[in-house]
Amino acid sequence: MSGQDHVPDPDPEPSAGGPAFELEASLGYLAGMVSRRMTRELNQQLQPFGVTAAQFVVLAVLWEQDGLAQNVIADLIGSDRPTLTAMLKLMTAQGLVRRDRDAADNRYQRVYLTPAGRRLQETLPALAAGVNEAAAADLSPDDLAALRSLLSRVRTTLGTARTAPGASEPEPVREGW
Repeated sequence: MSGQDHVPDPDPEPSAGGPAFELEASLGYLAGMVSRRMTRELNQQLQPFGVTAAQFVVLAVLWEQDGLAQNVIADLIGSDRPTLTAMLKLMTAQGLVRRDRDAADNRYQRVYLTPAGRRLQETLPALAAGVNEAAAADLSPDDLAALRSLLSRVRTTLGTARTAPGASEPEPVREGW
């Protein structure tokens, strides 16, 4: 070495192992970062009510259609069944939902809102809407519509990947509202 400091190449070639991976350009990384930040903010907003963002999503599904089977809720929110079972156990202890065996098929449990869970519909949706509005504050209405459309298309694409031959199971979505 001649005593000069080594200056890294500003435009390095991709490694022999494959193309370069730019974390900041990764759709999964960006979507995950946005989701985690929005979830953190919503959790702060929901804390005084003793509800988490994940529980809010379950409540929101039940506000739309009460009495769904537990496995249907898991599919709608993209949760694995053991995770949802644990969450529903906690929500039952909190007095937000109750679980009853399906009258027609005892293998299934249906989930129903309690009066306390129903009352939260008066307050919590506005908190989630506020977090969404804050996140989209710098987007035009057209940009926001395009973003929603593109994310829906990606979600659909990943959903169809489940049935593709040889496709691995995508990671369940545990966040989002």
